[in-house]
Amino acid sequence: MRNAIKLTLFFGCLISSVSAAPKVGVIINSLDVNEGQMTSRHKACVTKYFTETNTEFDWSVKKNMRSELGTQRAAADLVKARIDYALLPVVSNEAAIAAKMFDRANIKYTTSATSTSAIGQLGQSMFTSTYQQAITISKFAEVQDGAVILVDAGGVYSKAFIRGAIETLADMDVQWEVLRTQQVLSLPDLSGRTIFAPLYGPDIARLYLKATESGDNRIYGPDSIGVNAEFLEIVAGAPIGKTDLYFIRNWDSVLRGPNEQRFIQDVVPRCGNELITSFVAAYTFDMFGQFIASQKGEPWMSIMTGEEIGFNFERFAERRLHIYHFDGTTPNARQIR
Repeated sequence: MRNAIKLTLFFGCLISSVSAAPKVGVIINSLDVNEGQMTSRHKACVTKYFTETNTEFDWSVKKNMRSELGTQRAAADLVKARIDYALLPVVSNEAAIAAKMFDRANIKYTTSATSTSAIGQLGQSMFTSTYQQAITISKFAEVQDGAVILVDAGGVYSKAFIRGAIETLADMDVQWEVLRTQQVLSLPDLSGRTIFAPLYGPDIARLYLKATESGDNRIYGPDSIGVNAEFLEIVAGAPIGKTDLYFIRNWDSVLRGPNEQRFIQDVVPRCGNELITSFVAAYTFDMFGQFIASQKGEPWMSIMTGEEIGFNFERFAERRLHIYHFDGTTPNARQIR
């Protein structure tokens, strides 16, 4: 890959024949593999598998309860524990808080978050940056009478998306609509408008429902949209074919490579068959697997691509981006590019 660097050079080797077990910190939403939101359960299940089967590391797993305050407390505990490295399969708002604390403590980390602030000075992301995702989906978009960009005013992920979208749409009539998530259902009539929405679930599902009330909408967004089981449950019964939703995916839901069978045989039975197409389970599995392999001086083949992951000099992964479409006429989103 052009301008890609080897992950092992970033990680460095923490294992030594004479030192104590390396201390690795992990921050996830919840430690419960049976209760709570689906994505939280999937992360917890994969985390439990790796921490129980790789005892050569001293693992310290903290929950953040899907909150910024919870992340701050979790990161503070890990800094106090003098960890050597951190794994952060959390969203950008949460990762950005941990990044600041780990930077000050000189602790390197890997995250699934994709905003620049989430990787700080010492981190790296498993995915393409939010900024690049915005450019990709904006170039794909069909904008007629201007665009509405909906913003989570407190979200670093949302702000990172805006920068890329504005740059790409600079010559178009862009109308700003600063949106806090609780305002989704009270939006004005946006019929006929092109909407850019860097929102997480369930807010993106609520926006889709709102858009179907008027119809004739196109919604574009990054990989946070997902159209996962939670989304489909919320929008069930909505009018079909009235609103087009286009979004980026970093993965096409196909498992690949030599580690596929390990995931299916060792992890899926612990957590259920829903993991086979779970985006968060796949990237959490890759995050742990890649880190552990690097400490053993071995390559890691991603189950999402079947290849090693290369990183650019901005410390984001270089991946092919897929574009999906959903309008309710089919049970799930459909890949169109």
